[in-house]
Amino acid sequence: IDLAQSYHTHERYSHLSESISSWSYITSNNCSTGTWKKLDQTKIYIPNTGNWYNVSPDLMSLSNAPWGVCHVDSGGYLVVSSVQTILFMVLSSYLAECTGESKYKEAAINAAAYIKTWLLDSETSLVKDRSLHTRNAKEAYEAVLSCHLTGLVIEGFCVLSSITGDTEWNTLAIDISRSAMDYGEWHSSDGILVVGTDGDPSEDTFTKTMKGLLNRGLMNAYQRNRSNKPFCDLIRSYINVQVWSFP
Repeated sequence: IDLAQSYHTHERYSHLSESISSWSYITSNNCSTGTWKKLDQTKIYIPNTGNWYNVSPDLMSLSNAPWGVCHVDSGGYLVVSSVQTILFMVLSSYLAECTGESKYKEAAINAAAYIKTWLLDSETSLVKDRSLHTRNAKEAYEAVLSCHLTGLVIEGFCVLSSITGDTEWNTLAIDISRSAMDYGEWHSSDGILVVGTDGDPSEDTFTKTMKGLLNRGLMNAYQRNRSNKPFCDLIRSYINVQVWSFP
């Protein structure tokens, strides 16, 4: 993602080439978007891999849904990964913006549709870390709200809206942004993001990563919505608080 963004900003062609190589590897090896075919309610066929995979009945209902990037566990069961799908959506969006090629835009739209359908929490509009595991129904449907994945989805939806002209994605990004900045369980009483801050904050690099990814998503929303002054003012104030909270 960073390499594709670097090309978009600085026109570093080696970075674009590496980003395309990563995208090609994912689409060839990680069962990305396609249509599932059922076999006796126990297996599904993934067209772009040419293989059948073990699937529990719990996941069969998703066979006609838009879906994302997968991997296969040690038991041969298919796992639809929320993290991989979100990263793939952001990468595809940037590659579409950089190259104008329709295959990247189509991949980004398909992955975003999966995220909208299965990963957005209906009550908070935030993003759930919800990898759909085909072996166990409980694993498939239990999920936690994720700060860093929320930031990535904001970024990806903003880019996707720019490349498609579909304002729905930008509206979703704004709604998710507002919810993320206002979600009390992620913040202290003075508005500081405190997700995962147990222990010494000076050594808590993952917490800083989560703050960074959320702030990065918000900055992308800011840059692509400059005409929305109240929204931009809200983001500016929020990020100022987060930056000054670092030790």
